[in-house]
Amino acid sequence: KALLVGSPGFVADEFLAYVWAQAAKREELKVLFPHRPKFVRCKASSGFRHAVREVLSDPETAAQLAHTRAAAEVAALDRFLVMLGKDPDRAVYGHAHVRAACNYGALDALLISDELFRAQNATTRRQYVDLVEDAKAARAECFIFSSMHPSGEQLGQ
Repeated sequence: KALLVGSPGFVADEFLAYVWAQAAKREELKVLFPHRPKFVRCKASSGFRHAVREVLSDPETAAQLAHTRAAAEVAALDRFLVMLGKDPDRAVYGHAHVRAACNYGALDALLISDELFRAQNATTRRQYVDLVEDAKAARAECFIFSSMHPSGEQLGQ
């Protein structure tokens, strides 16, 4: 896991300097020091939410986050979108088509939004839980995207 601190200009640098100065002064913040390598400074063109996608797409940031789940999800989504553009017959979406691919053992990776696990209907939730379990049993990679993350929002579109 990592904590991205990004901003235009030097705001992120100043913020991190403040965090470490406060952690040195205050006893209850000293627990942050062992996690210092997890704080990743990155550049962003703005402080708004859309800049998160920009930050995650930056090769320098991606290299620092290579070991995190979010980076794997972004890479999987990018592979899916490229495949959808270049070879649309190999990319399937929608419950019925994905279920059929899973049943035939033709599923390489399953990209699914966590919103589907929070559906109001218990039957719908059970369908998606079963799909993920079956995909894992078929040795497909399963990526459960947070609907709060820009890549999860993009997947939901």
